[in-house]
Amino acid sequence: MDNRLNWHAQVDYVCRRLKMKIALFKNISYFVSNDMKLLFYNAYILPIFDYGCTIWGKGNTSYIKKVHTLQRRICKLILKKPTRTPSAGLFRELHWLSFSDRCKYHAAVLVYKTLHNMAPEYMSEILTFSSNDNYSLRSISNNDLVLLRTPRTNIYKDTFSYYTVNIWNHIPIDIRNSSNLQMFKGKYKQYLLGI
Repeated sequence: MDNRLNWHAQVDYVCRRLKMKIALFKNISYFVSNDMKLLFYNAYILPIFDYGCTIWGKGNTSYIKKVHTLQRRICKLILKKPTRTPSAGLFRELHWLSFSDRCKYHAAVLVYKTLHNMAPEYMSEILTFSSNDNYSLRSISNNDLVLLRTPRTNIYKDTFSYYTVNIWNHIPIDIRNSSNLQMFKGKYKQYLLGI
């Protein structure tokens, strides 16, 4: 994070690392099968996308677009498609989430873990679920996230707690109420993929 509290330096760093891995991938892609290409993507490229993305992956849209462009590039390399091929259908073919959807996915998984006491204790101080001892409200049975204070600055709107409220509260109730983490992950990924 820089002195203006944004993540531009982080996004630039991620893009540099991704470009290096994509260049390596390009060099070996002629000699390996599609399964090996996917293994390379999952082992060497996906961790770069995912590491800390719940924090920095919601920032400036023009910067995040750079990361998404690199994800599209690797997608087209794996499927041997021309540069101008629209990526939406290709992502669906590979069952990949776009970078912004991956950020939502990881944020939602962290909220689910917090709700079910599978996350570190400090997460329960960051996230607040709806509760009321006197009334039975729908928001309580739905496990809605709530904001304890109204956001007055853009810096607060960029916090994890603010970001996750919108993501979590828009997930369908049947997915939120999944009986275990694996089921939640599977259902939510299908929901984001539109399957």
